[in-house]
Amino acid sequence: MRRTNTQAIADLLKDFMSENPQLTVKLAETRLIQAWGELLGPMISRYTTNMYVTKKTLHVQISSAVLRHELMLCREKLIRDLNERAGMPVINDIILLG
Repeated sequence: MRRTNTQAIADLLKDFMSENPQLTVKLAETRLIQAWGELLGPMISRYTTNMYVTKKTLHVQISSAVLRHELMLCREKLIRDLNERAGMPVINDIILLG
């Protein structure tokens, strides 16, 4: 017996995500946090101890003061690159904590 009401999984997921924008944002935040390690490499990831997103701000705890200062200097480029990797504008600012 053949089903007449079939849909592709990609279409079903797209419909589900469009009905749940909060889930779309949370997935983009997760992609952004994963992109931190991919963009900056294992050396900087080693000094990163905690990361989270609240109110369009990425909070990153860096254990090295020198590295934290260097990252502050290129904050705008980081925001642009991380948002690009996330697939949508997720953050507007980065706060680097000690």
